[in-house]
Amino acid sequence: MPATRQLIIELERDIQQRLGLVPAMYYATPDTIGAVSALWTMACAGWLDNPLPSPFKQRLVVYLGLLSGSRYCLGRHVAWLRGSGRVLEPALAASSAQLLTLLQMPPPGDDEIRRATESLDACVAQRAEIAAPGGQVELAVFVAAGSLFLGKGNPAVLRASIERASGPARTAQILLLLTWFQAERQWLQAHPELAGDEDMLALFKREPEVAQLLEARLGQVESRDRQRDKFIGVLSHELRNPVASICAVSDMFQVIGIDDERLRNASNILHRQTHALGDMLDNLLEISNLAFGKVAMAKVPLVPDELLASVLRRHEAKFNDQGISVMHTPAERRVYVMADRTRLAQVFEQILSNAHKFAHTPGSLQIVTQVEPASLTIRFRDDGSGFAPDRASAIFEPFSQGRPHTAQQTSGLGIGLTIARMIAVLHDGALEAASAGPGSGATFTLRLPLASQDAGNKPEKKTAGRPVSRIRVLAIEDNKDFAQLFRHMLEIMGCELDITSDARSGLKLAHERLPELIFCDIGLPGDMNGIDFARAVRADPELAHIPLVAVSGYSSPEDRHKAMAAGFDRVCAKPVKFADISDALSVYSTHRDTAG
Repeated sequence: MPATRQLIIELERDIQQRLGLVPAMYYATPDTIGAVSALWTMACAGWLDNPLPSPFKQRLVVYLGLLSGSRYCLGRHVAWLRGSGRVLEPALAASSAQLLTLLQMPPPGDDEIRRATESLDACVAQRAEIAAPGGQVELAVFVAAGSLFLGKGNPAVLRASIERASGPARTAQILLLLTWFQAERQWLQAHPELAGDEDMLALFKREPEVAQLLEARLGQVESRDRQRDKFIGVLSHELRNPVASICAVSDMFQVIGIDDERLRNASNILHRQTHALGDMLDNLLEISNLAFGKVAMAKVPLVPDELLASVLRRHEAKFNDQGISVMHTPAERRVYVMADRTRLAQVFEQILSNAHKFAHTPGSLQIVTQVEPASLTIRFRDDGSGFAPDRASAIFEPFSQGRPHTAQQTSGLGIGLTIARMIAVLHDGALEAASAGPGSGATFTLRLPLASQDAGNKPEKKTAGRPVSRIRVLAIEDNKDFAQLFRHMLEIMGCELDITSDARSGLKLAHERLPELIFCDIGLPGDMNGIDFARAVRADPELAHIPLVAVSGYSSPEDRHKAMAAGFDRVCAKPVKFADISDALSVYSTHRDTAG
């Protein structure tokens, strides 16, 4: 693609001129040139061309790098602060001592935030002036800016404190820097393979004390993240069992039907609310996995407009019930992107859910897909509540509610758009938001790099659905309530079912009944859990051919990988839905019929 190659050459020439080198995070390919160009444009506007004094903004970026947890991000900006490349003039570069002092600055805790705001509120005389390097005022500004970056503290109070000390113009410039840095951090989180550039590695070799301190600080961040990750994993398992039981009851009522109208209405409410609870739990776990780079991507060439159309069909009734008209204008020609079908659908789901949540009634949602030279752009324009223009970046922050709510709107967790943006970055794309102000609606723009022409000639394979024939099933589940509901679900689907509560009796039943499919919980009691059970089945010549489906509240990528490695063919996370079980039955009854 000569035109694309020329774009890459021009981009690298521009980066080389500005930075003195082309860092690994700006390496572009024909598939990623659009995304890398957008990232570079943001870097120029928010960082390089930002009117903040160069030493101050580079010191602030290093402090933010400490909070980001990214080795490459922190190491890259440390090297620039020490004088590598053309970011700083040699006379403005930090000394080794100054750098070591900066790297020992604490993260913003509650006490640090309180002291920082008090310090900034007391130095009104310094308005419009940037504090001296290494002084208490600079420390206070860094803590306040770092708190905004991490979403800690009251953002209005923090912003007001920075403005009292630095003036409105400098404050706006600091916020612009934060906006760019958030984008860079998300890009680097999606590319953990970036290890370091030559000048970075040379610096660490010359100054080992810097490398040691850098590793120690990042180790503290990683330890904190591991503790949080472990807590979320345990929490998810404890919550998934009761939610799974409630969802199963709800699904069963929907399948068997209820004659009494009052009970039917109550059942519909139960169905909606329990599945909303399940979705919130899934989102909470998803954002943890995305934040720590624990999401596997299975990218294939696909047509985004076709995937979007299928997602829109699922939302059609919900929009119609609220009086919201949806119009989708697809691209003028059929184009492909390299994407994970499930993950990209998740982006569409989150954007559509956000539009529905904040829509006016009646209202409209306009969706337009456009093809650009190297990328695809999909714009979602609603006429809902909108938001203040300076909140365009903040609404993508975890647990942030960027748009004002009406009395009818529920608050939710505020992480749907965070997830959508992270997934867009994992596709080497971007998700941006814009609004003219409250009451003016909002526009969300998704950009994805186009796939090469060769990839587009090999579209993803689709498997046709198949009705489930009667199949002999063994289920192993120790939670009595869920086991009973699981029995009802499988019986409703016409299965011959045996069910037990522990792995040892499950193995005995498997030998006696020779089931055609086994559903097994992971966290089973006794001396054999679900992982041990799967290994025993796969090692047994009489049972090794039987498909195994794990049903578990442990659903992190590591848990799934461990289950698959033990011999499971599929993992269904609790709360299990009728659709999950039906799909598994359909797949393995097809396998049985084909093998027979």
